Formats: sequence, structure tokens, C-alpha cells
Amino acid sequence: MNLSKIKDFISGIFLLAILVLAVAFIIYMCYRIWTSPNNIFPLSMLALMGGLLFESIRVAKKWSYILWTFIGSFIFSLFIFIPGKNERYYNFESHLVLWPYIFLALFTFISSIVYRDKTTARLNEQITLLQSMAIIYLVIDYNLLQLDNWLAYTSLSIGLLFCLFSFFNALTPLILSKSNRLWLSVWSSIIMLILSIDNIYRIFSQGEIENTWNVSDSLIIGLQYFLLGISGMYIGRNIIMLLGFFPSKGSFFNTKYFRDLDEIKYAHINRYDEKQSYISHSIICILLTFACYYINYRYQYLPAHSAIWISFVLFPLFFTLSRLRR
Repeated sequence: MNLSKIKDFISGIFLLAILVLAVAFIIYMCYRIWTSPNNIFPLSMLALMGGLLFESIRVAKKWSYILWTFIGSFIFSLFIFIPGKNERYYNFESHLVLWPYIFLALFTFISSIVYRDKTTARLNEQITLLQSMAIIYLVIDYNLLQLDNWLAYTSLSIGLLFCLFSFFNALTPLILSKSNRLWLSVWSSIIMLILSIDNIYRIFSQGEIENTWNVSDSLIIGLQYFLLGISGMYIGRNIIMLLGFFPSKGSFFNTKYFRDLDEIKYAHINRYDEKQSYISHSIICILLTFACYYINYRYQYLPAHSAIWISFVLFPLFFTLSRLRR
């Protein structure tokens, strides 16, 4: 037996041992989840995972991408079971409770990187316009104007300037230069990050599916988690496109940082449509969106975050029309 065959044999034994240990650990995890009096792996996590897998299947070119993303996320998520530095008494179940969240977070971010071309949302003037109106509505509905501190005033002032900038671009024939597209794209990412965090908080505040006895309420909660799972990769991609502007430990304002900065700038500029929207379509969009938000604010038919996300679904017609050129 030559040396290469011996190496292959040893590698095969090593991989087989890892596989056996992984399967044994998974069985043990399932056993602890099943026998625990606590709800370690709620149905909401299954709905969330279902949404992530559904969207992964939709955008993936090959099944192998999904498989390797799943395996990679699972392997890295196991680090959560390592005892903490100040953990005197190891409690396996406390680590097991955190594991689904770590696994889903890893799966989301790895997927957003693997499918970055398909999870980078295309933008135009009217999409940014609608997002600006949504953030204004959110600020008013949540009474954020009543906050009395310098940080709130500064944040709201900066946000107002960006909103006015997006309105100005949508309502004037101003040429969409590279710098304009860059700032509008960054502003869009910031808005979607804020709305996503708010939406995640509202969904998780509802509690678990198992705690709801009404079947229709359970289905609605499950659907919200499923839709959140579908949007997870896009949220992750948005975060990555914002984090790209900040220096990392290995690229603190050095040559590598500025090279990476140019790449992230190009990604923002490239995803923004340089074709200008029709001003008349922008005016119609403003009037209809304002009417919907005002009616909902006045009569409170829906929570603000639900009304905002529904408006993002109901106005694609105007966004399609805005991309048409004569």
C-alpha cells in the first residue's frame, strides 16, 4: 500500500469519525430538546427556518450550495456549547436554548453572502421615496418627535435631511449622478435596517405559537415568522452593505480598507437605477401613500409596522411604471 492510499484511508477514517460524532451529538440534542420541560425549540423557529430554506431553494443555483451552507452554519453554531470564561457550573440546556438563534443567524448571513447577487435589492427613486415616507410615518406613529434629548434631535435631523434629499430627487429632473445614487442607496439600506429591526422586535414580542390557543392567531403568527425567514437573507445583505463602510481589525484605514470601500461603494451605485422616474408617478405615489398612512394613523386599523410592510407590497405597480422610459 503506497503512501497516498494510506493518507486517503486515514482521511476517510477521520471524516467518518467526525460524521459519527456529529450524528451522535445531534441525536443527543434532539433527546434533550424532547425531554426538557422547557420549550427549547419553539414552533416559531421551525417557521423561521422554513422561510429561510424556502427562499434559499428559490434563489440557489445548486442544491449543494444549500447543503454546504447548512453544514457550515451547523458546525460554527456548535461553538455556542463551549463553556464561557466565567461559567463556573456548565449548564448544557442554557447553551441549547441559544443554539437555534445562533444557527439561524449564521445560516442567514452565510446565505446573504453566497447569494449576494440575488439578495442585493434593485432600487430606484420611487422605492427610496416610499421608504422615506415610511420612516416619517413610523417616527410620527411612535411619537419619537416627543423625545427630549440631543441624540434624538440629531438623528431625526439627519434623517429629515435624507428624506428631503430623496423627495427632491423624485420630484425634480435632477440627474442621478454616481454620488446621488450612492447616498440614496445608503439611505435606503439604513431605512430598511431600522424597519427590519422594528419588525423583528414586534414579531418576537407576540410570543410563541404554542402559547396561542386560537388557531387563526397561531397561523398568523406562524406566517409572520415564515415571511421574516424569507426576508432574512435580504436583511443580512443590507447589514453587510452598511458594515462595509466601517474598518475592521485587519483593515483600519489602510490600503485594504480603501480597496474594500471602493467595492462597497460600487455595489451601492450599481444597484441603483440611473434612469429617472416620472415626476407624475412620484406625485401619485406620494398622494396614495400619504392617504393610506393617514387613514391608518387616524383609525388604527393596523399596527404601523404592518401597514408599512403592506404598502411595500401594494405599490409595485408604480415602481414598475417608474422604470418605463419613452
